[in-house]
Parts: sequence; structure tokens; C-alpha cells
Amino acid sequence: MVGTAVSHYRIAEKLGEGGMGIVYKAEDEKLQRTVALRFLSLGHEVGDTSKQRFLTEARAAAALHHPNVCTIYEIDQVGDRMFIAMAYLEGEDLSRKLKSGPLDPEEAIEIAIQIADGLGAAHARGMVHRDIKPANIRMTTGGLAVIMDFGVARLPGSTALTDLGTSVGTPAYMAPEQLTGDEVDQRSDIWSLGAMLYEMLAGTPPFEGDHVAAILYSVLNQEPEPLALKSPHSEPLQKILAKAMAKDSSERYQSVEEFKHDLRSLSEASTEVTQQGDHFDPRGATMAFTTTTVPAGPSLAVLPFENRSSDPENEYFSDGITEDIIGALTKIEGLRVASRNSAFQFTTIPRRPKRGHSHSVSR
Repeated sequence: MVGTAVSHYRIAEKLGEGGMGIVYKAEDEKLQRTVALRFLSLGHEVGDTSKQRFLTEARAAAALHHPNVCTIYEIDQVGDRMFIAMAYLEGEDLSRKLKSGPLDPEEAIEIAIQIADGLGAAHARGMVHRDIKPANIRMTTGGLAVIMDFGVARLPGSTALTDLGTSVGTPAYMAPEQLTGDEVDQRSDIWSLGAMLYEMLAGTPPFEGDHVAAILYSVLNQEPEPLALKSPHSEPLQKILAKAMAKDSSERYQSVEEFKHDLRSLSEASTEVTQQGDHFDPRGATMAFTTTTVPAGPSLAVLPFENRSSDPENEYFSDGITEDIIGALTKIEGLRVASRNSAFQFTTIPRRPKRGHSHSVSR
């Protein structure tokens, strides 16, 4: 399809393929912008369930306007092939980033907080993603973590695509109740985010096996290896992960906001340790992060722009300008640029993501 025109889009290159979809980079010839087109894979067109899941992804993501959720522009069909037009994001999937090994704790926590922000917007609308995993998180060149692929999301009031007793998702990141086919809710997404944060810190998923049955058994019956055995992370972080991945959903964080609050408190405590050179004891737990030294050289933070117009729909321009500037500056060698979320700590402008806004696309 490369080089051909589909509707008012001209396909430039194939970006990837997996599961139900094939994704292409394309140019929107009407609006003169770069987009990503996700086509329903050949062989799925005849399946009503596959089509319904494809529509679910479009409707779920299109209902959310948030910097940490991929923006959906439209869904269309050419002949027998359905496709979704969405924002094109320069960067790489988190799964590819993790191939290089564990992330620095501060970076991992920052990414988890951003994903929690996006999930919070979905949960506020009664949605459950059900497939949070590294492959479904896009890391932009500006340091933004963006949730992709709502193809198996559960929407409020929608007809279930699976019956009780069956499951959808990716086993290594699925909560126990998902694996057994029981009812899922936002706490299932929290479990998945906890599993992903564990992998970012440890370099390996919390539950592994040579085959699916072994992974299922581990998730249902075993506890992940403590992080302390793999890297020098703090005891408070270990407790946060244990609560996020509790087998019994009633013992987990009951909302993603609670999870995010503890992560943010831990991140702020870690920053204070680094700046002061002393140990800080949040809630009676001594921090044990390894103190890092900020590299020498120039550094800056791009403060968020504020929408002062009377139209709240214009606020996505403010977010887009910030992200575009951060993305451009990160390409300058030797310049250290604070991430978008970190920059918000230095402004009195209220964080807008809870109200829901789009983010810009790379051009």
C-alpha cells in the first residue's frame, strides 16, 4: 500500500503490524499533517467480533482528550477494509525501550505517573483498558508516555465482546481476575500498570514462563521476585508495587489516583534526597534510592502555556506547543530538558489533564 492514496491520505511507509492491525505513516492531504493509519488486518474483515473491537478502539480513544492518550481523528472504510486515522507520534514503543535494560527509577516512576494520568481519564468515563502493557505505550521524543490500542477496552453500556469465564489481554500483564474470566474493573488496569512498572525497574516482567500455562500459574499462585534482589530500589517502592499487584483486588489500590499519589510522593521524596544529600523518611519509611548526580552542562524546563481564550477547546494548542518545543530541544546535544510532567511542578497553572485535552502530533 506504500505510495497509494486511501481516501484523502497518502501512505508513506509501513510502521508495524501485530494482532488485529497494520499501521502506516501517511500524509493527510486535506489538512497537510502527518498521521498514523491503523488498518484492520487482512483476514479480520469477515469477523464481526474483530470489527466490533476495531470500532471499540476508535470510540473509546476518541471519547478521551488527554495528553497521555493517543488522539483519534476519524474511522473510515475503503472497500472492505476499515481504518482508524490517529495522531502520528515520533518515538518508540516502551517495549522497545526496555530491550536496553531497566530504567532509572526516577524515569520509570515518571512514566508510570503519566500512564496513570491517562488511565485516570479513561476510568473517569467508566472505561477499563484491559491490555496495559509496554507494547501499548508510545514514548514520544518529548518524553511523553501515550496509551495506545483500546481495541479490547470495556466501555460503559457497551455489549461485552467476551462472556464471563473467558479473558482478553496479554497474560504476563493480566490481573488474576482477568485470567480466570471474572469481572474486571479499574483495579485490573492498576494491576497491569504495577506489573509494567516492575518490568521498567527490574528489566524483566514480574511473571515469566516458557509457555502461557506457566505464566498463568505464576500470576495466580506466585509472588514476583522482590526488586531488592535485582536492583537497589527502596522499600517504599516495593510496598507500592505489592499493593498494586495484590492477588485480591480488594487489597489493591482502589483507584489509579491513589496509586499515582503514592508514586508522586515517592518521586518527590527521592528528589529531595538527591538535592539535600540526606535521607528523607516519608511516612516513616527511609528512602534507599541511589543518589544520582545531575550531569554538568546547560539544562532547562519548558513551562506549560496557558489558554487565556474563552474557548476551552483551544487548550490542546497550549499542550501541543509545550510538547513540540520539548521535542525540538531534546534533539540538541548536551542540553538536558525536563519532561513535561516535571515542568508542571514549577508553575502555578493548574494541571488540565483531568478535564481532558488532546496533545499535538509531530509533523
